[in-house]
Amino acid sequence: MKRRDRGMGRIFQPTYKVKATGELKTCETWAIRYFVNGKATTETTGSTNRADAVRLLKQRIGDVATGKPVGPLIQRLTFEDLAEMVVAVNREFAALRRAFHLAARASKVAAIPHFPVTREDTARKGFFEPGQFQAVLDELPDYLKAPIQVAYITGWRGPSEIFTRHRHHLDLDAGWLRLDVGETKNGKGRMFPLTPELRKVLEEQVALTEALEKKTGKTIRWLFHRNGKPIKSHYSAWRSACDRAGVPGRMVHDFRRTAVRNFERAGIPRSAGMALSGHLTGAVYGRYAIVDEGMLKESEAKLSKLHAGEDRKYALTPAQIERLAKAISENRPSEDQVGATAGK
Repeated sequence: MKRRDRGMGRIFQPTYKVKATGELKTCETWAIRYFVNGKATTETTGSTNRADAVRLLKQRIGDVATGKPVGPLIQRLTFEDLAEMVVAVNREFAALRRAFHLAARASKVAAIPHFPVTREDTARKGFFEPGQFQAVLDELPDYLKAPIQVAYITGWRGPSEIFTRHRHHLDLDAGWLRLDVGETKNGKGRMFPLTPELRKVLEEQVALTEALEKKTGKTIRWLFHRNGKPIKSHYSAWRSACDRAGVPGRMVHDFRRTAVRNFERAGIPRSAGMALSGHLTGAVYGRYAIVDEGMLKESEAKLSKLHAGEDRKYALTPAQIERLAKAISENRPSEDQVGATAGK
């Protein structure tokens, strides 16, 4: 392993052993190692340029010195993670506020401190229109096409809920794709019915897997895989496909918002939509139920259809309105006004 000491960290090129020959080789890409609160943190630069490693190490050491959160996991923090943090902090403050109010009522404390509340209108607006989705799908490598289509239809999380599916989680006869208890973010199981589009994608994926098993003579337990091996990372291929499709910066997690919006467009009740997508609270689901211009236009058409079918009765007929206007211009009571007075 080649090492270069540099201040409070170092840059190096990791080594690995070739299983077939036992030969020790050095990676071309550079990595850095630095310390955060006395704990060593290793991070790959993804670059074969030594200068890039030196530059990244300097940046990390500077961030540590100024107290900034650093590390490869920090950069993977998504907008949804931050939104959930805000919600969690607000709920904890609410619990503390309630505790102090109860204590004050029992004369246990003299004053109730102020607990600030952060606004939770932090929902992203990223979602895919059908044309954008198809453009990205066309640019993806073959091994990612099926799981990305499943993400678009179901709204399930890609790395943790789709890429991890085994073939026994799919029941083509009963028509379900399943997440077992303990496999989801909230720990609860989940099932998604096989719509015709979803069934077609999964049947083709199973057929491709069976053909690969026959060719290699090996059993593949993964539903989605890369030449029989589990999909470990998709970020590079995903980013490249989005760039080529003209929608840079999009995330696989955007399919979660897209699916919720599609559930709303299809008229699926929110209780059923939450069960399909795995949302426990209506607040988070509501943030994802993005209302766009197209949905407003659909609402306009439905509202117009409703009003067009009404048998609306007005207080005055057009003829009565005309006579009333003529009487007002002549400064005299009309027959309709006289009739109305007599009726009283």
